[in-house]
Amino acid sequence: MKPVSVAEVLDLAAAAAPGVTPGPGQFVVTESVVQDQMFFGDDGRYLYRAKRTTWISSDNTKKGAIRSENLEPLPFPGRAVPTGAPAAGSVDEHMLCPVKGDVARQDYAYYATLPADAQGMLTYFRKFPGGGADKNYYAWKAGTELAGAAMPMAQHKAVFQALKLVPGAQLVGDAQDAAGRAGVAVGYVYNGLRFELIFDPVTFGYLGSRSVVVDAAQAGAPAGTQLAATAQLSVTVSDQAPAVKPGPKQQTCG
Repeated sequence: MKPVSVAEVLDLAAAAAPGVTPGPGQFVVTESVVQDQMFFGDDGRYLYRAKRTTWISSDNTKKGAIRSENLEPLPFPGRAVPTGAPAAGSVDEHMLCPVKGDVARQDYAYYATLPADAQGMLTYFRKFPGGGADKNYYAWKAGTELAGAAMPMAQHKAVFQALKLVPGAQLVGDAQDAAGRAGVAVGYVYNGLRFELIFDPVTFGYLGSRSVVVDAAQAGAPAGTQLAATAQLSVTVSDQAPAVKPGPKQQTCG
């Protein structure tokens, strides 16, 4: 039977949250497919796509890496892909430095310090208010950014239970992630876009996220257009990360 409410979907997602347990000094390795709206030059607008692998130090003590293999870009509705868009098959990679300051940290050791209950996690979400008037949207956004993160099972479950408490979330139903996998989605509408989380329709494990245009005038794109999307393919643990060059304008990790 299909779930009939946001609460039911997120309860099932919480029950399916796997948790990941890297040791000190190890790396969390995440493989995903990503899509996002990109601008090129004065008038170039297209949908960038890539298969991405990240190596993030589990305790924020070591250099990590990010590697993106560019996939065939998609045209933005009504436009052609600009000639300067990254070619399919080309690879970009750069170093990830340990993060200074807790606000920007995305590592397992930091996530393990977050609340392990729904109300506490919701309070944490609300520490990121954003610049707009809809504070519930910013709580939803903060939670969705943690939905696929590697963290202990207790915190992972709390993320989905906290999202259940955000007023305004809605059941979307059938959806596809950036890898084309079928799922069931819940979402929140803001500024003409519906920001969705997508789950496996059988196991309710997390698949990915996407933003879909629901109001063409507000979003500046035809209704139904998928602008940004992710598909989380795997999350594993490794003892080391590949050595890569610093990214643009990045000299060292000192």
